[in-house]
Amino acid sequence: MNFSWFSELSQTEAALITVMSAGLISLVTSLVVAIIGLIRQRKNLFINTVTSNRIQWIETLKELTAEYIQLTGISSGTFEVYGAGDEEQRTQFFERLRIIRNRLCLLLNYKGILDGEIIVAVNHVYNAVESMYEIMEVSNCKEDKDKISYIGLKVELGDIRALKAFGLSETAKLNDFAKDELLVLFNDFIKKNSDKFLRAPSNIMKDIESKHNELIMLVHIYSKLEWSRVKKESKGNFRKVNVKKLNSIIRLMKDEYRFNLFNYKDVGMSDYLV
Repeated sequence: MNFSWFSELSQTEAALITVMSAGLISLVTSLVVAIIGLIRQRKNLFINTVTSNRIQWIETLKELTAEYIQLTGISSGTFEVYGAGDEEQRTQFFERLRIIRNRLCLLLNYKGILDGEIIVAVNHVYNAVESMYEIMEVSNCKEDKDKISYIGLKVELGDIRALKAFGLSETAKLNDFAKDELLVLFNDFIKKNSDKFLRAPSNIMKDIESKHNELIMLVHIYSKLEWSRVKKESKGNFRKVNVKKLNSIIRLMKDEYRFNLFNYKDVGMSDYLV
């Protein structure tokens, strides 16, 4: 490129062009630096938002799981809630239980590997607790009027779980039965399942305890995996999760999990009566 024209300029013109060029270069450099800084700032803001939200999500999951386990823990001291307790007390209890169950389910991704297992365990525990309530409710029906009222209400409401238990059709209507027929249905049901009624509370308690331990394991593993993601994402690593690899890691973590550390019912009174 021929710059002979530059030598023909006066000193003032040359100096002016030099200053303008330097200013332009400085301006472009400043703009580039500012743009890079803005991009980095936005990236850091995004990273901080994602990591802080993920940390909060982990804590919320653990807190709700702990409260859910605490509420659904069945012992001799909680039988009153399921059977002989005040109706308002039971209503409030199950309202709180449903809220936590729904929050847990909505907090999780139904397509996720561990998410799905946690959702299944949470719903299993809820159904088991509800079954315990139903068993205690039936057991508390001593008078004929209470028995008729109980089964009559279930038929009127179309309670599928209860209708199935009593061997009735899902389309059964209250008008289809006389009071005496309802009483016979109830008494036959109790007579047929008397032994099962005695064993059911113990079986349900064991089932719930088992699911509690499973929930603790799943949330422990999930929290550990999510915390690992937080550490990677805090460095700007947002790689897509390899599902096959994640499955292998989860299986390994399950195999290595030390259930004996968290099995709250591992030792009982009978272990000390030696």
